[in-house]
Amino acid sequence: AVDAASIWLDGPSQGAPDEIITFNIATDASGLYGAQLELSFDPAVLQVVGTQITPGSCPKPDFIVSNSVDNGAGSISYAATALAPTLPCDGGIIASFQFQVSPTAPKGSTQVQFASVILADSNGLEIPVTTVDLNLEIIGVFAEFSGTPTSGRAPLAVNFTNLSSGDYDSCTWDFGDSSSSSCISHH
Repeated sequence: AVDAASIWLDGPSQGAPDEIITFNIATDASGLYGAQLELSFDPAVLQVVGTQITPGSCPKPDFIVSNSVDNGAGSISYAATALAPTLPCDGGIIASFQFQVSPTAPKGSTQVQFASVILADSNGLEIPVTTVDLNLEIIGVFAEFSGTPTSGRAPLAVNFTNLSSGDYDSCTWDFGDSSSSSCISHH
């Protein structure tokens, strides 16, 4: 019996409201020449950034048959194949894409699932495959800050802005010079 190849989503296991997260569709398939896959996700929690996903290098996509995202339905469709004289690949990244977590996403778990997967070798024969779906834990806070100006002569007065999102109840700024603040934004 032939061992089945695996296909999975490579990326973080957690996300926060408004966060943009990059995922790779990865495989360990040997002799891969073509891939056709459908993914599903909860569109109330996740949205794909853009209208297409980015082709990877395994298989080298000489011909892309399908590359579409339907954020309303929560689906991704992708199919690509190498063409002669391109050699098959032995594992790697099929494609990559970014999800943005909804700003109103509740804490908890959401799943990204492989609805269907067909992998093929250079003879057009199907490669047995096992899929590994992704459970993404939505956490309550996405911490992000900015400061302006970002350069200048010392002493430099910098305005800091809290760009965080999600459900948080306090904020502490530690400036690294023994001073701190609990204001939402600091000047």
